[in-house]
Amino acid sequence: MFTQAIKFIPYNKNLSDKAGKLRSHMTAAEKKLWFNFLRGYRYRFVRQKVVANYILDFYCQKLKLGVEIDGDSHIGDSNEVTQIIDGKVNEQI
Repeated sequence: MFTQAIKFIPYNKNLSDKAGKLRSHMTAAEKKLWFNFLRGYRYRFVRQKVVANYILDFYCQKLKLGVEIDGDSHIGDSNEVTQIIDGKVNEQI
């Protein structure tokens, strides 16, 4: 009847270092969105949040909203496939 609230978001610890590096080297599109909008937004967003086996560009815990910016980083990289992760993350929770 009632759903149990999730106290933490599952994440792959092996991606933490990569997320840190991505925070240091944001794409032009990520910089523009972060510095012109999300950094000062009334809800707190974090950059490069590890969620399950993915790294979201931006995430807001209060809104439970993840934002992924597809840009230069995905072009030409055959190993990196952009996926709709909403259903996949929910399957892992």
